Amino acid sequence: MSRATGPPDALREWQQKVGLSDVEPGLLRQAFVHRSYAHELDEGPDNERLEFLGDAVLGLVISEQLYRRHPECREGELTRRKAFLVSRRTLAAIAARLEIGPLLQLGHGEEATGGRERASVLGNALEALIGCLYLHGGYRRAEAFVLQNWQVELEALGARGSTDAKSELQEKTQAWYGQRPTYVLVKAEGPDHAKRFAVQVVLDSLILGEGVGYTKKEAQQTAAREALGRLSSPSAHSGELRR
Repeated sequence: MSRATGPPDALREWQQKVGLSDVEPGLLRQAFVHRSYAHELDEGPDNERLEFLGDAVLGLVISEQLYRRHPECREGELTRRKAFLVSRRTLAAIAARLEIGPLLQLGHGEEATGGRERASVLGNALEALIGCLYLHGGYRRAEAFVLQNWQVELEALGARGSTDAKSELQEKTQAWYGQRPTYVLVKAEGPDHAKRFAVQVVLDSLILGEGVGYTKKEAQQTAAREALGRLSSPSAHSGELRR
């Protein structure tokens, strides 16, 4: 019996929501089986082998993107940027955006200690999902998923490759609009040991971006990265950001 939350058809609904309705649910479900669940029920494989595969695929996709997007960067700088893009924090933030947490199948102990919101568990499940997509449709299928869901982070890594998105955003808004952005805490939920914060970054009463994180600072950085991606669009300088 699954310990994932939600109705029995929750996985199907999620597949449709995120554009993965073509993937066989049985294969997809394995990506969300934590080893604690498989051990307690002695039922089928967990997601660790898929995670191993997905980690390799993700690394290749991100490496290729950085190589093509940033011809000015030497190996050391490319390595630093890749480390940020495949870090557990980045993976957990993307997994949160995809609402993977409710789909996880966890053992009693892992469930009781907040595993559904733990960054490492979410990140591992996301890598396992990438491995699943690679087995389902090959490299291009997995690549398309990564590019779609890492778009904010890839675009926010500008020419300087700054991982301090808040500072970069402040520099740009001051230069372009003469204002500093402000960060508004929208929501804080979850147990104290795994609390998640939702933050909006606002400029001149307009919401530029939203972010979720396991600390307020992490949520602010995620919101700033989304804002940077929006500011890089052609319409950003036309005054559409001003109301």
